[in-house]
Amino acid sequence: MVNIMKNKLRKNIRLKRNNLSEEDKNLYETDICSKLEKIIPWDKVNTILSYFSFGNELSTNLINKLIIDRKKTLLLPQVDNKDKKLKAISITPNTEFFTSSFGIQEPIGNEELEPDLFIVPAIALDKQGNRIGYGAGYYDKYLKDKKGIKIGIIYDFQLVDELKVEAHDISMDIVISATK
Repeated sequence: MVNIMKNKLRKNIRLKRNNLSEEDKNLYETDICSKLEKIIPWDKVNTILSYFSFGNELSTNLINKLIIDRKKTLLLPQVDNKDKKLKAISITPNTEFFTSSFGIQEPIGNEELEPDLFIVPAIALDKQGNRIGYGAGYYDKYLKDKKGIKIGIIYDFQLVDELKVEAHDISMDIVISATK
């Protein structure tokens, strides 16, 4: 029953994201970056795992630039499909990327570091920090034993009152929804 609900929510939110104009996406991106800039404890973190947004996800381009501009180590996910694991790979100006089987840009390299802070994508989040992702469980498995601050970022219409979660679902410490 929970999976049916999650899949229905995933479908509805993807439809809303696909109907966003470029202007709206830009407004949302600017807003989320501004909110993150104020909320991240910059003096307490050195390595930050973000991600490359794809499709009509909330864009992380400005966020990733902000992390670099703040002289922090930007980490981006690399997915090992065979072992179903996510790795946090350090990004440098010379890092090369490839397009994964999911259509996501991933870093080529193997310098895996432990993040102090995690910026996590979501299909939906609730006000308690519960998260629904794409359904493969990569982030839930990765975040299971992690100690750093977990921040879920979403468009305002992806914030719901309450999500039904399962035992393996990892919740966020902070939820930030972008508005336009």
